[in-house]
Amino acid sequence: GEAFTLGEFTCIPVVRLGMGFGSGMGEGEAPKQGHGEGGGVGGGMGIEPIGFLVARGKEITFISTKTHTGL
Repeated sequence: GEAFTLGEFTCIPVVRLGMGFGSGMGEGEAPKQGHGEGGGVGGGMGIEPIGFLVARGKEITFISTKTHTGL
């Protein structure tokens, strides 16, 4: 993402990009309906924010947007 300034900190958003595609085909016989065929194709894309790179002077830190807390 684009960097932005927050006080004395420079922040850069970090995202995860995922893509997936799939396809399938089939055919079969039914006793009274006869022969049949079919197919399909699908795809998807997702973008997930995972954190920020934060810089102050010469110090750079990664801050995650995910929190893992237990009971």
